[in-house]
Amino acid sequence: MKKIFIAILFIIIINPFPLLYAQGYTGSFEFEGRSRSYEVYLPHDYHANMPVVFVLHGYTQSISWVKDKSKMHEVADTMGFITVYPQSASISWNTGETRPPRWQMYDTTVNDIGFISALIDTIDSQFNVDLNRIYVCGFSSGGEMTFRLIAELGHRFAAAASVSGPLNEVIGNIEPIRAFPILHMHGTSDPYISYTNPYFNLWSVEKTLNYWINNNGCLSLADTIQLFDNILRISYTNCTDDDIVVHYKFINGGHEWSSSPINASVEILKFFNEYTNPLQDHLAFGKSLKISHKFFPQEGATLIVNAELTNPQNHPVTAYAYIRGIYTGFKDSVE
Repeated sequence: MKKIFIAILFIIIINPFPLLYAQGYTGSFEFEGRSRSYEVYLPHDYHANMPVVFVLHGYTQSISWVKDKSKMHEVADTMGFITVYPQSASISWNTGETRPPRWQMYDTTVNDIGFISALIDTIDSQFNVDLNRIYVCGFSSGGEMTFRLIAELGHRFAAAASVSGPLNEVIGNIEPIRAFPILHMHGTSDPYISYTNPYFNLWSVEKTLNYWINNNGCLSLADTIQLFDNILRISYTNCTDDDIVVHYKFINGGHEWSSSPINASVEILKFFNEYTNPLQDHLAFGKSLKISHKFFPQEGATLIVNAELTNPQNHPVTAYAYIRGIYTGFKDSVE
């Protein structure tokens, strides 16, 4: 009798290519009595000590909107950045922009400064990121919020970019902790936030740029390059510590996050890649960097301020409380 042997060949196909797209995660935590949510996207080659870019949505928008328009996580995947999309607690961020009550567009009691600071710590605890390379950008009111973060939380970021979002009067009365690399993109025909004459207490693009030029100690002479027929790149490069100010001027451009012929996300990350945070290892960090309170002092009244600091490097620290009015600016300070 002949025996018949049947050989079964198992072929295991191993894909030699890694994941082609960033891995997404959703998260939330309670901050000052509110549930705050966010999404994180890790590059396919994720490893510890990677840079992080925070992307802030605009008025009435959401994570899904700015994610779809900017596609920052897809660009960041190719350039080695972790992307974080935070969600505002109300219809917009607490930017400090003031309007008549009937047009007030956000909850003024929300502490978005503290939320973003807590979110940085949360992301670091989850993914062990490079705290010297934390960046922030935003669209429209998200751009305004970006500038407020730099003014009040600048020790935690290395560079910032705003698309279609200028400064407002409240932020303009705050002196940032240092010179800061800034990229600003805006269309000259923006129908929502005017390039030259925006509404309420928003500043024009020119006034916004001048604020950062002065803050960074830049010479007013600019280098202007025409990238395309309707796009100018205006750079102020002779600045303190090379913290330059760059403006992309979209002639006849609207209220948008550009994808062609200039990809705003690519240009922003290229800009960010040039900078690290010089203060990360040289500061103590406040648990609450900003407290807003309606305080109407009477004669002889006492204001008590408590501050909790974390000082991992044991640097000599002097803490000051600065007191200012929402409309009147700086009032007083105390060590």
